[in-house]
Amino acid sequence: MKSENLPYVLEEYIIEAAAQLDKVDSELLNKATKHHVIVNGKPYPPKELLRELIKVIEARNLNIDLGSVTGGAATNLVFENANFEVVEFKVAIPSLKDIPLLIHNYKKLIAQDNNDGEVYKWEAVKQFQTHWDFRHPDFGAMLKQSFGKRQNLMYQVSSSFLDILANEYPNEAREMFEILYEEGLELDDRIKEFQARSDEIIKDVSAKRGKKLHHQQDERAISFYLALYYPEDD
Repeated sequence: MKSENLPYVLEEYIIEAAAQLDKVDSELLNKATKHHVIVNGKPYPPKELLRELIKVIEARNLNIDLGSVTGGAATNLVFENANFEVVEFKVAIPSLKDIPLLIHNYKKLIAQDNNDGEVYKWEAVKQFQTHWDFRHPDFGAMLKQSFGKRQNLMYQVSSSFLDILANEYPNEAREMFEILYEEGLELDDRIKEFQARSDEIIKDVSAKRGKKLHHQQDERAISFYLALYYPEDD
């Protein structure tokens, strides 16, 4: 997308996109590797902010196409043209000698509040482990119940697609998760197959609803599915 075609009206929607990202568990976000976008004095990963911006645009049915912007300088340009500062940064990587201190500080932090702010993550695991059953006669209902405590552990678009699977494509969903959780297959192959089938389904849903939709079954969503099924694995 050429810079002269980027409307300054994006400023309002970028601020809204940043506000939406603030509601997401930061552990689910891809970390920036070189740059941050500064919105209201706070840094955001450019790709994550762009992804959220596209969702805001689609939700408002705006005639703004950012689909060709995939990353790097083009992504930064979107925000720069909307008068947002894009800054370069360097990540400080802890050395091995820092690890014992980091562990000590983490344990100290947990002891202060009994890890209350993180309990919901373990509740999500327990909910899944309690209700997941491939043989359930109503797979869609079981799927919704199993992921019933996902809260902010998934992006809204990823979560909405899960509901679409449960409500409209339960048989396809059963096959997709059977493949994803089949340890006899290579993990990369399982993930690619899950995403490929998601592509097929979202195309069908988009055609039925007369507008382009996204499933966002990316590494964050699939990592979440795998973590629930294999909570003891690294």
